[in-house]
Amino acid sequence: MKRLFSIILLTLLWCAPAAAEELLVNWAAPLKNEFASIKKREYAGVFYHEGHLYAALRSGRIVAFDREGRRLGERRFSGEFLIPPVAAPGGILVCESNTVRLLKPDLTEIWNVPGKSPIVSSPLVSSGGIFLQFAENTLYLVDPLTGAIRANYTFYGEDPLSYALLGRPVVYGDKTAFGFSNGQIIFFLLKKDASSGVEELLPYYKYQTGGSAAVFDKKEFHDIFSLLPGAEGNLLFSNGEGGGAIQVADGSVTKRAEMRNLTLVELAGGEVLAYGEGGVLLLAKDGTVSRRLFATTGFVTGYVAGGEYAFFTDSLGTVSVWDGALTGRLTGTRIPQGVSSGGVWAEGSFYVLSDMGVLYSFSVVKNPKVQKILEKIKKDDMKDGSSRISE
Repeated sequence: MKRLFSIILLTLLWCAPAAAEELLVNWAAPLKNEFASIKKREYAGVFYHEGHLYAALRSGRIVAFDREGRRLGERRFSGEFLIPPVAAPGGILVCESNTVRLLKPDLTEIWNVPGKSPIVSSPLVSSGGIFLQFAENTLYLVDPLTGAIRANYTFYGEDPLSYALLGRPVVYGDKTAFGFSNGQIIFFLLKKDASSGVEELLPYYKYQTGGSAAVFDKKEFHDIFSLLPGAEGNLLFSNGEGGGAIQVADGSVTKRAEMRNLTLVELAGGEVLAYGEGGVLLLAKDGTVSRRLFATTGFVTGYVAGGEYAFFTDSLGTVSVWDGALTGRLTGTRIPQGVSSGGVWAEGSFYVLSDMGVLYSFSVVKNPKVQKILEKIKKDDMKDGSSRISE
């Protein structure tokens, strides 16, 4: 009977793994004092760099913390932060409205590049330089050390601009692919004149994946136009109307309705994680849906792999912890308002900035009660096994 009870209890524990882990708050630092700004979504969020955390707020502030939650410094700018900071040679790249700045870890400025309109996608830091994309369909290629503009390109069209936040451009072979608010994907080739040394961004392939930008204006959440190199010869995309795959060689576009407003991330095993509107999907590299991880009435705003876990955040304020293989949800919590940006994993902790302007530090710990039960079952099994062997 004791043996049967142990088996039943062990089975129940395995069927409900959420009891074995807990998500605990290490510390929480409120950053907003103005009531009027509480309802503004914090799209930029938090960034980790060389042992420090940087919270970029929509009000134009960047606040630096150490991992224990002690405030190290702050800098205020006149614009807004809607795009997360990214690492770049020599420091931290931040996008303040229509100006991109490279900052040192102490928040002093190295260089800045102003545009004529807001920057609309996360900068792409590549071996060829830093690619910047602005709302008026203008691209810059800048030098990572000096900020000097090495090449630029602007195209004009009759479609109105949505001013949506677009997905980060991607490198595809010897070209760089950008998505635009009118549904176009354009592959650019960087060419350098041998005699003058002048560089040019030249459009090489153009694909129309959706209708006009008027579709984007009707969304309740910022639109996502995500790009990801897929299986051989494919480029996966997701926009405000749907998504799918482009066969780059012949220009054919395969539409998939379930891929609307999703961010695409390639996993270590070759699958593609797609999160955003309606929940989270796992895709094959050709864009076909393998399985749905979970559905939600909110908008899944972030995915972070951290140690043996994976973290998801959403616009309802849910922070979910899954096992690293994405086979099941382990635990989670809900924080006030929502989370409009992804978090970061650094040195054993998960950090996230809520729309209320609170910077949280979380840790996943094993539930000590459950662990004791599991250890006792293991010991009992070992005793039973050893007695049977001796007999």
